[in-house]
Amino acid sequence: MTELAKKQEVNTIKSNIYQFSTKESLSIYLANYVISKEVFNYTKDLNDYERKLLFKYYVDSKQRSDRLVTEDEFVGITYDNLEKINKLIKKI
Repeated sequence: MTELAKKQEVNTIKSNIYQFSTKESLSIYLANYVISKEVFNYTKDLNDYERKLLFKYYVDSKQRSDRLVTEDEFVGITYDNLEKINKLIKKI
């Protein structure tokens, strides 16, 4: 096995073992989440950092969605997801 192949094999094994911290998991979820095509399904309790992060995501997504609506674009599921995100932010 070549040296590069050995390094790739080791990196693959390590990536399966790595655990994300709670702080990073919401960031990763939002980075991979497509609000216009997927149902929002993040169920973990939020700490203060995550609440602020989700609020910023909500505001940005709401502004983008409102702009699309005024340009006669269909945003469909986006507003349903924004409502779920808003409820999660306000949940104490």
